[in-house]
Amino acid sequence: PATAAVVAASPVAELLGHIKGGFGLEWNPTHGSLLLSGSEDGTLLVWNPARSAVEPVCGCQGHNAAVQDVAWHPSHQWQFGSAGDDRALKLWDTRASRRPIGGTLPSAVDTELNALCFTPASEFLVASGAQDGRVLLWDTRRLTAMLHCCPH
Repeated sequence: PATAAVVAASPVAELLGHIKGGFGLEWNPTHGSLLLSGSEDGTLLVWNPARSAVEPVCGCQGHNAAVQDVAWHPSHQWQFGSAGDDRALKLWDTRASRRPIGGTLPSAVDTELNALCFTPASEFLVASGAQDGRVLLWDTRRLTAMLHCCPH
């Protein structure tokens, strides 16, 4: 059988800012030079590697445990969401304070949230994936109760 050649590669840049390992990463679909990262240390950082200085342009702290996933909002270019081991789904705006906006879902469910995804079909709908296998649908205008739960 054919063997693949192993080529040593070096990263173009290193983005240092998290204290612990990172989990969620996503490029901003509108501003392609902005990269969002979430970490086991509970922090979220926004980077602009196109700048000469590779320091975070924005940092947010709001989770009490590891951030498992992050996602930019598809129609609100400065907003993003995060899901974490603290069972919380949080919404953020990089133009506002470093605190979550529009409320938060602290202990929204009885298990960790591992994933989240906004839909381009509705600016108010977000889905989250829970550790127990459920997919949960939320209305971002009313973050006090889930819209629907889809058992997996």
